[in-house]
Amino acid sequence: MPCDAPGVPFRARVALVDVAGSAELLAATLRSLGADVTCDELSRLTAPLDVLVVGGSTSERVDAHAAAPSLGGPLVVETAHDEASAEAAFARGADDVIATVSEGRIAAILRHAARLRSASISPANANANANALEGRAETLLANVSDLVANVSASNVVTYMNREGETGAGGVGCVVLDLFPHDYRALVQTTLAAARSGGNIRTFDVRLVGRTFHVRAVPLGGGELTLIASDETEVSDVLERLGDSEARAGAIVAAMPDLVFRMTEDSIFLEVHAPENTFLLVPAHEIPGQPVGALLPREVADLVVPAVARAVRQRTTELVTYELDIQGARLSYEARIVPVGRDQVLAIVRNMTEYNERRERLALADRLASLGTMAAGVAHEINGPLTFVMLGLEWLEQRVDKLDVPGAEPTASARERLRAILDGVVRIQRIVRDLKGFTRKDDPEGAADVASALDGALRLVSVELRYRGRVERRYDPVPLVKGSAVRLGQVFSNLIVNAAHSLSEDPTAESVVTLRTFVAGDGRVAIEVADTGRGIPQEHLLHLFEPFFTTKPVGQGTGLGLWVCHEIVKELGGELVVESEVGKGSTFRVLLPPASAADIVASSGAPIVAPPPPLPPRARILVIDDEPNLAKTLAILLDEHVVEIAIGGAAGLARLERDTEIDLVLCDLMMPQITGMDVYAEVCARWPALASRFAFMTGGAFTPRAREFIETCGRPHLEKPFRAEDVRALLRDEALRYAEERAGKR
Repeated sequence: MPCDAPGVPFRARVALVDVAGSAELLAATLRSLGADVTCDELSRLTAPLDVLVVGGSTSERVDAHAAAPSLGGPLVVETAHDEASAEAAFARGADDVIATVSEGRIAAILRHAARLRSASISPANANANANALEGRAETLLANVSDLVANVSASNVVTYMNREGETGAGGVGCVVLDLFPHDYRALVQTTLAAARSGGNIRTFDVRLVGRTFHVRAVPLGGGELTLIASDETEVSDVLERLGDSEARAGAIVAAMPDLVFRMTEDSIFLEVHAPENTFLLVPAHEIPGQPVGALLPREVADLVVPAVARAVRQRTTELVTYELDIQGARLSYEARIVPVGRDQVLAIVRNMTEYNERRERLALADRLASLGTMAAGVAHEINGPLTFVMLGLEWLEQRVDKLDVPGAEPTASARERLRAILDGVVRIQRIVRDLKGFTRKDDPEGAADVASALDGALRLVSVELRYRGRVERRYDPVPLVKGSAVRLGQVFSNLIVNAAHSLSEDPTAESVVTLRTFVAGDGRVAIEVADTGRGIPQEHLLHLFEPFFTTKPVGQGTGLGLWVCHEIVKELGGELVVESEVGKGSTFRVLLPPASAADIVASSGAPIVAPPPPLPPRARILVIDDEPNLAKTLAILLDEHVVEIAIGGAAGLARLERDTEIDLVLCDLMMPQITGMDVYAEVCARWPALASRFAFMTGGAFTPRAREFIETCGRPHLEKPFRAEDVRALLRDEALRYAEERAGKR
């Protein structure tokens, strides 16, 4: 490099002593500015030197100052890493300090060395330079923003760059008079410590509404320099920061979630754990631990990359995982948020209960949808099911006429018909279960549980016929609150389940026991017990949940026990189960006894003498959109005059021609023109005929249909029904109409 490097007028001679890791960069920078650089031990240096840069221990630095005169009086420059070390360097007599290696800073030091060399340093020049330096220093001190004051060994202010040179509070005053009375003890103690220790001491003081940070710098001989910096704004910021930290801490403390502060390398630094929160290890053992040491590997493999991404990409990461804790499978969600340059906050929430609620809401939505669908399914099934039941009844009435030589005996044929009818009844029961999703079909009052049990047993006897025997143990019990139909539905499901738990190869021990008794709390207990295979413990927890079944696909809906549970609960009762694998199960229904009002409500109308026989030829109009059902009804009622109209429009057209009808049996739900529409038209045009209407319904599942059935005041038959139900209706309705017509004649 040439001697006239930019800004440096000569080739300076520089020695580096104990500058450690900065030596290489410092030497390269000096050489780039044209300096001759030597890196050696202090004892091996020779004169002349222009600049001596020294680091190392305090003793080595003191030795460098002592050796400087013998090396030609170079500028002595010390390395410093903070303000305190820089002030200590100046106190030892350093001409300058270097905190960081900067080309501009190094060039300034070399220019200073060049000026010293060119001045020839004569006594006169030295005095002139010293005076000039003092003048510049005075100008500098007068214009700095800090307050600077020199204090003598006797605590008298000898110089101050503010406040004037005379008078109280200025030059000549005692230094303690500069501070409020409350701070004087602190000031006196701090100054004494600075003088005795030879080190800079600091304190904070509040003056005229502002905050000052004061440094006491010892100069030797008991003299001190006080440098007071106005840090009001910094103090206010720190105070606001402290308030913000306090508020943030209060928010975190109030959070129900776990909060972890972690490094970029997934090391835990802090943890906030709310009360009663379960941790895999105690909270005080977590800081300092890596994620992989505390969490299972499969969880750590999710968390660690997410933490790194959050820091690197400055994004919020979401991690979901599960842990087995105290025998339970718990779900967690961790939101990982970057804070600072290399840390994150992980906010961990236990999502188990939330997920369970969400599943229950989803299940409720499924059940609501299924409820809507169930009514429609019931209507669609009940129409053809009614036709099948009526057809089977017709066949049963005529089976005796089929007895021909070589054909199957009529008794066997009748047995087969009954088996088919049992299957239809099972379909009817499933449809009734589906309808239980939407509404109750039977008014509540008082019911005899023994009669309901026996009725249910008769209904499902085919399920038990080849699997085992039934034992009845009925103790006398009071009537219970409820309806025989709904209790029969419960008992039928429980008996069928008990039958299915028995082996298909029955033994003497294959038994289903039906028992009634009064429990200790006064409730009526009904037990359905079996000696079957029993229920595993893990299934007992889910037994009454909808759609839960252990049966193979196609053999169970998972709704039977849930329907039973819901019915019993609506009746104010309780359904419980006890089971042991290999020994059987006991389902116990506990119901409150019926009140006097319930018994009165169930008593119904007083018993009257049976009605006289039907007239030989009643006129009946059947309006239905199912042709097969209407035709089968006409065949079964062939002792009467039965006409058929397929659909609402055809029914109205038939009534246009003739309204002399004893009974109009009209389907409620039909496409285009419903039974409700037909009835409204009849009320408007032929009001006398309205009192001769009865309805058939496979399920009034719309709000309009339900309201119509409840308010129209006309009788109705629930599909599927048998011919005897129609005849009973005819006895109650058609006979009266025929008698009225005969009276008019």
